Amino acid sequence: MIDEKLLLKFIRTKKEEIEEEVFSNYKKHTKTLENMESMEAVTAIIDIHILMNLTRVLNELIEIIESGKFDVIENPKKGDKK
Repeated sequence: MIDEKLLLKFIRTKKEEIEEEVFSNYKKHTKTLENMESMEAVTAIIDIHILMNLTRVLNELIEIIESGKFDVIENPKKGDKK
């Protein structure tokens, strides 16, 4: 069984860490974007967008858990039919 409050706290903490990393990367890369070669710039932008999407996914997971739509389903025992 999963402790829902503990899971939410963990997810929120991770989301905040990722948001800080997004902001840090955004500041770092936008200042140096003009001096980067094209491949470095593309890689930097993709990195930022990946982290932003991860934050979005974590927000959605938090909403699902808080709304009660996240139910723990136990695995059937051996020999039991599904």
